[in-house]
Amino acid sequence: MVQGILIDLDNTLYDYNIVHNYAINCVCKFAKTFTKKDFLYHYEEAKKYIHENLKNTASSHNRILYFQKALELLNIKDLLLVKTLYEIYWSESLKKMKLFDGVIEFLASNSDKQICLVTDLTAYIQYCKIEKLGLQKYIKYIVTSEEVGIEKPNKKMFQMALEKINLNASEVCMIGDSYSRDIQGAQALKIKAYWKTEQLCKDKDVITFNNFNELMGIKL
Repeated sequence: MVQGILIDLDNTLYDYNIVHNYAINCVCKFAKTFTKKDFLYHYEEAKKYIHENLKNTASSHNRILYFQKALELLNIKDLLLVKTLYEIYWSESLKKMKLFDGVIEFLASNSDKQICLVTDLTAYIQYCKIEKLGLQKYIKYIVTSEEVGIEKPNKKMFQMALEKINLNASEVCMIGDSYSRDIQGAQALKIKAYWKTEQLCKDKDVITFNNFNELMGIKL
């Protein structure tokens, strides 16, 4: 039985895609200087640009950089609008955000273990999510890519988590939705992995589950 759990946040504990789409729609409704179609196109172009230039860093996920570049591509010179769109995006995201069924029950049933979030993105926003989702009661440690300086699947993310909870790789497991980032990243350190997915997995060393109610029935 493991003594510690490393766990991803976005799309593992809540549905990021639903939240993101809702928040982007709110941004488009607010702004009157561009159409939704134009904005979405330039937002995606901006996202690609930022990812290419800041790949493998937390800043590559910073929405304020996406909005800044999107408005530049739209030739809209309004710096305060960038800030406003960023604030709308995250305030509406947090309003829409809710945990998947079974998450609280799963975390509560493992309250005897050291639990650490291992997540890509900037630290402040992830702390806001922790507060909104009420995770602080169950999770006492967090490692972000902003803190480490590089993203999953880099070993440094998982190594820092192990250092924080003072456990060895053989004493913990990793739970996440991304096979390439969460699962393979953990496996590189021989950490037992649980993949939240509906896909079939040919890797015999990976245990798959569809939801946290199902995971409750699996002995970690």
